[in-house]
Amino acid sequence: MQLIETAPILLFAVDSELRYTYINPFFSQLHSVGKESAIGLNIADVIGEDGFNSNLKHYEAALSGLVVHYESHFVKLDGTSHYYRAIYTPIKIKGYIQGFTGVVMDITAEKELERLSKTDSLTNLGNRRDFEGRLKTLIENKVDSIHGLIFIDIDYFKSINDSYGHTIGDLVLRGVAKTLQKCVRQNDIVARFGGEEFCIVLP
Repeated sequence: MQLIETAPILLFAVDSELRYTYINPFFSQLHSVGKESAIGLNIADVIGEDGFNSNLKHYEAALSGLVVHYESHFVKLDGTSHYYRAIYTPIKIKGYIQGFTGVVMDITAEKELERLSKTDSLTNLGNRRDFEGRLKTLIENKVDSIHGLIFIDIDYFKSINDSYGHTIGDLVLRGVAKTLQKCVRQNDIVARFGGEEFCIVLP
């Protein structure tokens, strides 16, 4: 019980009318609602109508008897994205579903690490790992549409670094990346393959 009360994880329980019957201290802290005050309130009263409506299908699935797993995110007031993973488990008493318990974990840091592992830090394009992964997915899914594949190499790039230094060379790479992004469509895939090499996949 002490672990539940001190863990930095949102824990709650609701009845079949989606009214809270329990929240842990971390839930109370994050949503700025007292533990006693929350009891009896509807989920929408605490997290807001937008959050409630976007998750309603998951609540209904849990009340139908399913164990629900999903990931989602919302944008904070400061404009940053907040990612979370939720698990809802039905509460059954004498064969009847009386509500469900919820466990919600913050995975924002995990998502950021995942993004960074697939992003070229200099140009903010996808890196080689991301490009090869997305290309592999296209091939494995046996996409019916035809795709074009472009490899681009900057000629004499070494001479830029040698003559003007790597700082200027980095500016050139960033400039090329921005130019490529402006030249393609929203669903095209642009990546820095490595060094002065870039790749584009065009559906």
